[in-house]
Amino acid sequence: SEGKGPKKKRKSSVDSSNDDAKRRASLVRDREREAAAVNDKESTQIETEAERLHRENVQIEERIARLTEEVHKLQYEKVTLREHIAEVEKKMEEAEKRRAEAEKRGKKKSKKKTEETSQDVVRLQQERRELELQRNELRSLLAEFKKESLRLNRAYKTMRSWKEHTDFEANRRLADEVST
Repeated sequence: SEGKGPKKKRKSSVDSSNDDAKRRASLVRDREREAAAVNDKESTQIETEAERLHRENVQIEERIARLTEEVHKLQYEKVTLREHIAEVEKKMEEAEKRRAEAEKRGKKKSKKKTEETSQDVVRLQQERRELELQRNELRSLLAEFKKESLRLNRAYKTMRSWKEHTDFEANRRLADEVST
């Protein structure tokens, strides 16, 4: 036993149980710290996600406002186009009446007057053709407006459903956070 160094003290059972208690307390504190860190990380992720969803929501609201404004403009232009088409059709009817009257007058007048009348008839027919072209152009423009209006309406509905989805997700995450 000599030369082997100092003898080690034997631990008493009290010392041993104190060490075990310290170790357990240390493990509990470590687990609590880890749980708090996980909670903080999850809270930060939830807050970040909530902020992202809020930004998306704001962007969607802005897009919806722009789409609504575009739809209102298109509706106004559509009404204006319809009024313009009605005016063109009215002018066409008036031109047709004047042409018919000019033809009647032409049959009753002298040769010189007949030439003038036939020139009037030709001019009125040309005016009618121009008005018909204008009316057809306006109608095709109106058809384009209708297509664009439908496209905007679909985009508006899509934006609304995205907004409802992001609202739902934000509320669900908030409820999850509150329940934990």
